[in-house]
Amino acid sequence: MLEEAALATGRDGLAAINPNFNEGRIDVYWKGEIPGALREAVKQVREGFGVRVHDAPHSWLEMDEEAHRILALVNGNEELEFIATVAMKHDLSGLRLLVSDPEYQSSRTDGGIQAELQSDMPITVEYAEWVAGLTPAGS
Repeated sequence: MLEEAALATGRDGLAAINPNFNEGRIDVYWKGEIPGALREAVKQVREGFGVRVHDAPHSWLEMDEEAHRILALVNGNEELEFIATVAMKHDLSGLRLLVSDPEYQSSRTDGGIQAELQSDMPITVEYAEWVAGLTPAGS
């Protein structure tokens, strides 16, 4: 019900709908003003479950579009080949660049890579051992 109501609004503000098993509730992350249809769905679902709506700094759509834009920049760019993949931060506050070599993490500051990629979205650089065998994101 929550997902249908959120998607019916065009997804512009939706960041995520996550079950929070530890708290026994559903967490809805939304950017901007909550549409009436979603507000009504939250009221209906609250009767059976706990629901908490959180402000989100970015919608899922914005993060997805920015991730794809960054991947397009990486494609064929030898200076950016250290980027193995782009993912959303778990707290939905921005993006994570996963790199295949710890040297790249230590040589790039979060703000520096954000400026290098010309992104308004917060970006962190993280070494992920599991991506070490992957080819660069744009390959």
